[in-house]
Amino acid sequence: MSTNYLSKTSNKISLRLYYLVILLIPFDEQIAFNGFSLIKFIGILLFFLTLLEYKLYYATLPKVFFYFFIYISIGVSVDIFRQPFSAQSLNQIISPLLFFILMIITYRFVIWGKIKPIILTIVSSSLVLTGFSFFERGDLSDEGRLLSVLSNDANFTATYISLNILFCFLVLIKAIKLHPKYRYLTIFILFISILSIILSGSRGAMISIVLSIISLLFITTERSGKLKYLFYILLFLAFGYYLVAQNQSVLIRIFNSINKGDTAGRDFIWLQSLFLIENMPFFGYGYNTYLQDLGHATGKLLRVTHNTYLAAILSSGWVGFSFFLLFLYKAFKAVWAIRKIEYGNYLFLVFILLSLSSMSINMEITKWYWIILALCLGAKSYFNDIERIND
Repeated sequence: MSTNYLSKTSNKISLRLYYLVILLIPFDEQIAFNGFSLIKFIGILLFFLTLLEYKLYYATLPKVFFYFFIYISIGVSVDIFRQPFSAQSLNQIISPLLFFILMIITYRFVIWGKIKPIILTIVSSSLVLTGFSFFERGDLSDEGRLLSVLSNDANFTATYISLNILFCFLVLIKAIKLHPKYRYLTIFILFISILSIILSGSRGAMISIVLSIISLLFITTERSGKLKYLFYILLFLAFGYYLVAQNQSVLIRIFNSINKGDTAGRDFIWLQSLFLIENMPFFGYGYNTYLQDLGHATGKLLRVTHNTYLAAILSSGWVGFSFFLLFLYKAFKAVWAIRKIEYGNYLFLVFILLSLSSMSINMEITKWYWIILALCLGAKSYFNDIERIND
């Protein structure tokens, strides 16, 4: 591990562009020109800049990234085979390739010692979205009234806001050390963020954040530590329940989910997805073109399956999905190994959050999902290097 690489001017500029990409995530589809987003443009510029030092970034890669590359290559190859070439199809192909490049760049910056600044930038980006969402003074589920990472989708917004909730919670229980002068600010941000998620009405995000907080019990093996964390968890749940109880519409939606099995139409989409998988099980329908087939099957114009794992199978078949799972397994092993370390504990909770959220939303189409997974992989290598240096 060495931070000397970042002393070069090109790498310094690359790092700043990378931070800019993360900060602009809430505006991903809000700032676009003919379907080509500003983030995509900056990402491509970042890629060409890193090519000036291509040996540092791309000469040697951990095997785990090839699992992702195989998964995505299958879906993109089917896309190319199934749809005529056009500017739109080229734009669709660029997106997964950009994910791959951003993951590699993330991994490099992390092992070069930038894990804390990257995490703080992600939290800041989440905080920006929280501020815009909350101070619009409307129901966050109202289409067109919030800045979102995907076409004003309240579920994505709520999940992204959850990233700063987890960070603030760890700061308050002193699992992450921050200067005491920020304590009251942290409490305020936590309150606003929780309230924003409740106002969004996103049941999936609420469940995911609760289970992620509960998984805090896994970051310590000491009995006294578990009891302390259990107290904090119960306090968090009580506070969350009190806020939910103040909003009748949210309570009704939650009770409908429990009593009537209301999934907002997701169960029908999932059922049709399973039928499609039976017809083309091995290599799927294509990374983008599978949505056309799913749309024909459901009789609706769809942009998502509301399930990341089903989307992975539909796009790349069981063959591609096996490599997708391998990639996730390696990321899980990485965060499990560092879950007791400061900032590693945050990544562990975030990984749990994303894994649970993936059951109801399509995380695979967001840049920040892949950035965070690469962050998890790089963090393990970084902390292992630190441990070897200390030894």
